[in-house]
Amino acid sequence: MLTSSYPSADSSLPSSPHRMGNLRPKYVAKLTRYTRNNDLPKLRAYVRKHDLHDNLADVRDSESGDTLLHIACSEGYDAVARFVDRSNQIENIVLSPVHAVISK
Repeated sequence: MLTSSYPSADSSLPSSPHRMGNLRPKYVAKLTRYTRNNDLPKLRAYVRKHDLHDNLADVRDSESGDTLLHIACSEGYDAVARFVDRSNQIENIVLSPVHAVISK
């Protein structure tokens, strides 16, 4: 049986300026652009510079609604997908079974 580590609706989350609800649109746009362009060095540097490791699981393209992991996997960008997946694992978040495929 698969279990999810998502917080329950009544759990309190720490208030962070980088929580998905407060993530600046420019952050989302740049993260999405670097992922779509398969630009791992820029993606990694941007995530480190703005301390966004715990947010990569929540970032969704404003047009398609796809997460960064879905974008990287659908385009076949293995290195970017691994980076995004590892960042997600820091918070023990499992988005979908996709992580099992790219972690082999």
